[in-house]
Amino acid sequence: MANPVSAADFSNTMERLGVNQGDNLAVAVSGGADSMALAHLVGQWSKGTIHNLTVDHGLRPEAADEVRLVERFARSINAKCKKFKWLGDKSQNSIQESAREAR
Repeated sequence: MANPVSAADFSNTMERLGVNQGDNLAVAVSGGADSMALAHLVGQWSKGTIHNLTVDHGLRPEAADEVRLVERFARSINAKCKKFKWLGDKSQNSIQESAREAR
C-alpha cells in the first residue's frame, strides 16, 4: 500500500466530513476487501452504534456466502448487520453496473 491511513488520519477525515465519533453510522459492506476495511476502520473509531448494510444481489452463487461473511464480521466488531435481498429484475448484461444501480 503506497499511502496507508493512520487512525489519526481517519479520525481527522471523519471530522472534516462532519461525522462525530458518537454518531450512529451505517456502512455499506459488500464483503470485498475495501468495504471490509472501511467497516473495520469505522468499528475501531466509532463510539456510536454501527450498522453494516449488505445486499445479496443473487447475481452469483457465492453472493449468499458473502452476506454471511459480512454478518459474522459485523458480530466480531460489535456492529449490527442488516441484510437485504435484491428481488428486482436482473440484467444479464453488465452485472456490476446493474448491481450499483440497484444499491
